[in-house]
Amino acid sequence: MKYYLISQDKRVKNVVVPQIKNLKDIWKSDAPFFIPVKVGKLGGYPYFLPLLEASVYIVSDKMKKLFEIYQNKTLYRPCALGMLETKTIKVYWLMQPRIIDCLADRIRDNILYSVQDIVLCRAKIGYNKVFQIDTKVGSYLVIDEEVLESLLRSDITAFEWSELQAE
Repeated sequence: MKYYLISQDKRVKNVVVPQIKNLKDIWKSDAPFFIPVKVGKLGGYPYFLPLLEASVYIVSDKMKKLFEIYQNKTLYRPCALGMLETKTIKVYWLMQPRIIDCLADRIRDNILYSVQDIVLCRAKIGYNKVFQIDTKVGSYLVIDEEVLESLLRSDITAFEWSELQAE
């Protein structure tokens, strides 16, 4: 099985940027709430990507539904992202993926590794298909090959992915 690091598509210009004020209160409730967004250029078209990386992962409704098919024990909280200036509101989900200590031992012991150095341990991943790597250097969202293929078949393509090494 192959694994892929996914992230917000940085090639798209004029992407909406969520303006989250208080992160510590996000998971205290499961009621929907409104998150205002800003864009770089007000005159241009605002792009609502399927995966947004703020200080928390924010996924579109379509991406969330697909993730739920493959992975349980992921926390989601409904929210609406919107621009009051253009009267645009979209349904999104705050996502807290399962965090797994799945780095290969030779990588986990090295404090100064970069994303290019990441090597996953298949035995530690088990049957998980959508998860976050437990690291000291950053937040990485990982999906397996089956989930990536489903996303692409569902025409969810506005995100970046790169294959990770696994042993």
